[in-house]
Amino acid sequence: MKTVFRHQQKRTFLNAESADRPLISPLPHEVLDRARAYRLGRLRMEKERSDVSTLLLYDPINIRYALDSSNMQVFSEHNPIRYAMILPGGPAILWEIRKGAHLNKDLPLVDEVPGLELLDVHGDKVSVRLDRWADEIAELVREYGGGNMRTAIDRLDGLGVFAL
Repeated sequence: MKTVFRHQQKRTFLNAESADRPLISPLPHEVLDRARAYRLGRLRMEKERSDVSTLLLYDPINIRYALDSSNMQVFSEHNPIRYAMILPGGPAILWEIRKGAHLNKDLPLVDEVPGLELLDVHGDKVSVRLDRWADEIAELVREYGGGNMRTAIDRLDGLGVFAL
């Protein structure tokens, strides 16, 4: 029998009989797609109700809720390595670490996965990278915001806030 998972630790899990089979969701794709659309729709509706043009999400739980994208959840809880924007009448953009971009290719709510401008920088390049990041965010809000520059941000460190 061909082994799907070659990592030996897989065989030590509680369900060793399933070690050679991939996980399959019991939910049909249609149900998942409806749930995803509902969650993103709720965020867009609340954003409009609050007169906010754009949502900028760093919290991995919020990114998962909005776009159903998860990658390195625990690590990204403490390090700003991925973020998402929900733009009015425009795309839902997910900035993902390079090695994780392929994880989002089949997600129907993710419209774009551009290169990542990290805020988690150190040394003498902090201000340059912060300025590039803030310029990219502001340009997208200007392009899609219809004159409304109000942006809701779930969490962001002080340097990012001041840069914006």
